[in-house]
Formats: sequence, C-alpha cells, structure tokens
Amino acid sequence: MKYGFLLSVVLFMSSCGGSDSETTNNHQFVGVWETTCYDGIIDRFAISRDFLISELEIYLDDECVTLVEKLSERATYQLGATVNTENGEEATRIDIVWDSDSENTRNLIIYRELDVLYFGTFQADDDQPNSLSYDFEYIRQ
Repeated sequence: MKYGFLLSVVLFMSSCGGSDSETTNNHQFVGVWETTCYDGIIDRFAISRDFLISELEIYLDDECVTLVEKLSERATYQLGATVNTENGEEATRIDIVWDSDSENTRNLIIYRELDVLYFGTFQADDDQPNSLSYDFEYIRQ
C-alpha cells in the first residue's frame, strides 16, 4: 500500500492529457517527486498542471520501516519568472497557496536537474541572492 498514493496520483495525472491547447500548463516540474528516507521522514510532492499535493510520512524508526503518521496537504501554485541563484543556477519562482489556509503563501524557488528537484528561498529584495537547498533531493518517481 506504500505506493498506493503514488499510483493514484500517476493515474490521475496521466488521465489529464488532451490536445496541445489543453496541456499548456504542462511544464518540467509536473510529476511525483520524493526524498529518500532521512531521519525517519519521507517527503513527497505530486505536482499536476493545476495543483500540488504535499505528503509527509513520519516513521517510528530512522530507516522508514514503521509508519506512524501520514500528513497530506493540497495547494494551488503559480510559476513565476526565472531567477538567478547564488550558485549561478537559473531557478523558477513558485508561489504556493495552501488550501487549508489561503493566507499562508510560500514564495519559493524550484530547480530541476535531470530527475532531481530542489527547492530554495525566494528573496524579493534584488540585493539578496536566491539560494537553493541541496540538503534534500526530490527524486522523480
């Protein structure tokens, strides 16, 4: 059942196909992205054309064997302009609005390198560099 969520998201996203005019929101970030087990936590993002689902799995043990709790949250998002990071990478701004709290908007940057996704902090001030976090790699599933 561990992959039941992934399977349902993949089936949902594959059913969202259509003509080219209907898929203009497709972009390089659409898909299911998951971290490896880290200190008993697995983090997952399922990004579709119109919304994303963030899922956090918390395990009793550091090896992610015994699941204790699964948290899930749906959000809408808007991709923005390309921004330069302090490492010289070109990332994309992403503004995430959580369905449970529309006042809680996350302004982040997102960067894809092959089948790995990284998130970082968006700085509205042009004097502050945008930085990516390489601590957590979200691997395409």
